Amino acid sequence: MNLVAGAGGRLGQALMTRVGPEACAVPRAMYRGWAGADKAAPAAVDFSAFPTAPSTIFVCAGLLDPGASAEALHRANVELPQRLIRAAAPLQARVVTFGTVMEGIGEVSNPYIESKRVRSRFVESLDDGQVLHIRLHTLYGGGAPTPFMFLGQAYAALLAGTPFAMTEGRQLREYHHVDDEADAVIHLAHGDLAEAIVTLRHGSTLSLRALATDHFAHLGEPGQLRLGARPEPPAENFDLSFPPTALPGSLGYRDSISGVRDYLAGALSEARNG
Repeated sequence: MNLVAGAGGRLGQALMTRVGPEACAVPRAMYRGWAGADKAAPAAVDFSAFPTAPSTIFVCAGLLDPGASAEALHRANVELPQRLIRAAAPLQARVVTFGTVMEGIGEVSNPYIESKRVRSRFVESLDDGQVLHIRLHTLYGGGAPTPFMFLGQAYAALLAGTPFAMTEGRQLREYHHVDDEADAVIHLAHGDLAEAIVTLRHGSTLSLRALATDHFAHLGEPGQLRLGARPEPPAENFDLSFPPTALPGSLGYRDSISGVRDYLAGALSEARNG
């Protein structure tokens, strides 16, 4: 059986759909009080409450907003997964946690990235072959764009018809459709665990400028995109790209430019007509 903590989120929903009938969502009430709780307190998750003992536990719960306090990010992204991992240890279940590719780019940092780096170090310290930490690129699909992220801000401007002020857009990113990512995650989670930390990459790096230019040309109004209206961030990924992660030929990622464009067009249509 596969358990998903954080099944209501973008990745959690995609995993629940793809894992199949053996998937169970961990009720949030079971672990809601863990973040910041007394370390000596007994495990709050009673795994006997599920039909069978889990073989894999996907820990999708956490905070993504870099604007949240460092304390809140630490509780949600470090303490919560640590307690889930410790509770699952007696079951010998595979536990899969998720981070960000930015963990591996040392000069780029914010409280969110730092909380993920702390989690990575914790996983590395275990050395028990049961925990896998997967570093992800930017996800899209599976619901409306997240407001505080780049796509969410572009979506809000497109929806309102207001100017979209951004940097020159030299920042490099990979955009992964959440359904494609879920398929790759399941493959890694259910395979032989050669490394405790894996980065999922499709290798098709693009700039935020290329992404925004395409989408505002197809979905926006003339002059709506204001490139260079904001200063470039002092520490960013302006030149690093990496080869794709080795995956079976049956697994693949859709084109990022057209994929994100179709996703935004669908979200805009739903918002305008719903």
